[in-house]
This record gives sequence, structure tokens and C-alpha cells, in this order.
Amino acid sequence: KGNTVDPLGLIDKYGADALRFFMAAMESQGRDIKMDEKRVEGYRNFATKLWNASRFCQANGIGGSTTLEPPAASLAVNKWIIAETVKTVQAVDLALADYRFDGAANAIYQFVWS
Repeated sequence: KGNTVDPLGLIDKYGADALRFFMAAMESQGRDIKMDEKRVEGYRNFATKLWNASRFCQANGIGGSTTLEPPAASLAVNKWIIAETVKTVQAVDLALADYRFDGAANAIYQFVWS
């Protein structure tokens, strides 16, 4: 008693998305998860970065495609981000197929921050 972290307190302070991503990123088979408020805070910052990026896209008229066929990528930067996206999707798919939620979360995190 008294030596546990109240998840509702963390949700109030950092948000449910940050706590969920923390739990997914720290999940590893055979590992006890040590609650670290700094990490939860970092994942809140990550969620905020995603939110801000999506708002930037909306403000600049960038949205989802209306077709399944991707547009042609002629610029080197477009080819690069497409290749990075494909690598990340493959890494996430492999991790989820093995029930490695930590691997999937870390692949997404590295794609966004790197």
C-alpha cells in the first residue's frame, strides 16, 4: 500500500494517450514496467508533436488521398519519406505479428522523431 502509481493521476496530468503509448513502448515480454513520470511526459510531448503536425497539414491543405493509387514521387525528398514510411510500416507489421507492442511503438516513435 502506498508504493504504487495512480494511473488516474497520470492521466489527469499527462493525458490518456501519453499513458497508453508509455505502456505500449515499455511492454516487453518478461519485463516489469517501472512507471516513470518523465517518460510519460515525453510521450505526451510526442502526442503533441503528432497533433501539431496534423494541424499544420490541415492548415496547408494537405489531406488524405481520394484514391488508393499513390501520386508519383519525383522529388528526392518525397522518395526518401516514402521509403522511410514503407520501412516503418514493415517494422510495425513485423512487431505486431510477434505481439511486440514495444517494437511497434518504438518504430513509430523513431519515425516521427528521427
